[in-house]
Amino acid sequence: MTGGSGIREDVKRDSSRVSYEDERYFVGISSRETDAHNLLVNEAYAYIGRGIVKELARADAKRLRSSLEMIAPVILSEIDEKRIPIEELGWVLAKAAIREEEEFAAHLSSQLSAEK
Repeated sequence: MTGGSGIREDVKRDSSRVSYEDERYFVGISSRETDAHNLLVNEAYAYIGRGIVKELARADAKRLRSSLEMIAPVILSEIDEKRIPIEELGWVLAKAAIREEEEFAAHLSSQLSAEK
């Protein structure tokens, strides 16, 4: 990913689907690996490996902070520097995970309907 103001566009381009987006956050499914995610908080970017977003979405604030220290320290630095409540990121990740589950359920439902 390149730095600067084009980071959001680069992250979007590298995402096959958007799970959550607002003015501060972007969570998208990476086009590089199934179930891996691109995470953007303001201009801070992290590639979150396979299956991790669901775990982070279920984590309490202490566990989320600890996990970010290991897998996405740049995101944690951004949260700390901008004084963003860690719980806010937790809600964003939960919303992204819920949307993905809803999309998967809709996909399964459409497959079942097509088989009938």
